[in-house]
Amino acid sequence: MSNTPTNQPATQNPNEPPSKRQRTKPAPRVTRENQLADAALHLAEQNWILGGAVCLRNEVTPALLRRRTGGGTPLDCFQKLVDPVVDLLLQIFNSNLDKMNNGLRRANKAEFFHWYATEMRRENTYANHLHNSREHMRYIKEKYGPIKKMGFQRFEDMLLAFRPQLEEVKLLGQRLTVSFQTQLTSVSLLLIDELVSAYQPSAAVKTIAEQTGEPIPRKPHPDGVEVLLGATFVSGHPKNTLRLPYLTHIIPHLSTGDSAPQDVLRQVVETWPLLPHPHYVGDAAFGSAQILDIIRQHGGVGTFSISTNLWPQLWQALSFNLPIDHFRVALQQQSGIVASIHSLHMTTDATKKTVQKLLSTGFTMTPAQAPLPQAALAPAVQPSPAIPAEQGAPVIPVYTEEDLGHKKVDELKAICQQFNIHYGKNKVSYVEHIM
Repeated sequence: MSNTPTNQPATQNPNEPPSKRQRTKPAPRVTRENQLADAALHLAEQNWILGGAVCLRNEVTPALLRRRTGGGTPLDCFQKLVDPVVDLLLQIFNSNLDKMNNGLRRANKAEFFHWYATEMRRENTYANHLHNSREHMRYIKEKYGPIKKMGFQRFEDMLLAFRPQLEEVKLLGQRLTVSFQTQLTSVSLLLIDELVSAYQPSAAVKTIAEQTGEPIPRKPHPDGVEVLLGATFVSGHPKNTLRLPYLTHIIPHLSTGDSAPQDVLRQVVETWPLLPHPHYVGDAAFGSAQILDIIRQHGGVGTFSISTNLWPQLWQALSFNLPIDHFRVALQQQSGIVASIHSLHMTTDATKKTVQKLLSTGFTMTPAQAPLPQAALAPAVQPSPAIPAEQGAPVIPVYTEEDLGHKKVDELKAICQQFNIHYGKNKVSYVEHIM
């Protein structure tokens, strides 16, 4: 046979790099518009439609409290309200008093109230120069008068006896929750959030402590505690011009995993005693599509902030070319969920913007004429509307940080008082709270 080479192509050596002709063409460059088009088409498959006008399904009104019946003074009614809680506290006190020094005299309600009033005065008057307990008690007697039927040793014994177990603290929260809810007959709005309570001394107190070389003053119980709170509001004036917060739930977080936010909200919804259910509102720790579905199954509605990790393509489509102080909204027809994204100025830097993402079943929406893919690429965004003033209620002006910077602290304090804004500790914090 001849060794003359044929015209057949030689096989490629696997150890050699591919020739230029065999190399694959580079992938097309991914543009933001292409990503947006893919996201919009995906959302159209999920039956999201771009929205127009949005309005609340149900009017939000102050919660209604149960009327006082059967006579008696307001103090008598308050006594009935706190009796279940006081009974449990007395059980805690007396159980521990029985174990101390071969058994000490058990406390009654009157003695408990005297002890509690003294402890509140002790916390409110605690300072660097009152480290000694006996001197502190003498100071309280000089300022408020003698403590009825309670000496220093008895006060100390009861203070040592107040050592509730974790389950007893949880039971206290449950009894307070039941007491609060039994006073309500109708609730249209219920907000749930986490509260971390801890003592924070003011800047002036810190300065004095540093100058004198003393430690930062602390209250007798300096440790903070996390509590999940449910709250609504009641009318504090016959003309409904003053709104007062009203707690509906106290759920302490005492051990790992005992109060995951979404589990707590599920428990709140499933045990809510009044019908119809209120409009539930919470931040991203509580919000999810599953929670909205649970609320819907119980006949309620909800509005929650949402993490970007949930339905990222939705937020990508809705946020496209969204200017500051505008929002865009979409509706998922099967579930009735309204998704909205709001572009806002950052409170710390007015030149930058932040985006707030909301999911809600508490609003109705008028669909836009264009389907989501075209509308998302060339959107007609809506300006954020000013909240209409209720008749007789004051409307807060639109302040700028520069305007507030020229005002005195007394003027800032007056603004906070007029519009029910939390006071600040100094001028900077007043401005932050108002903004």
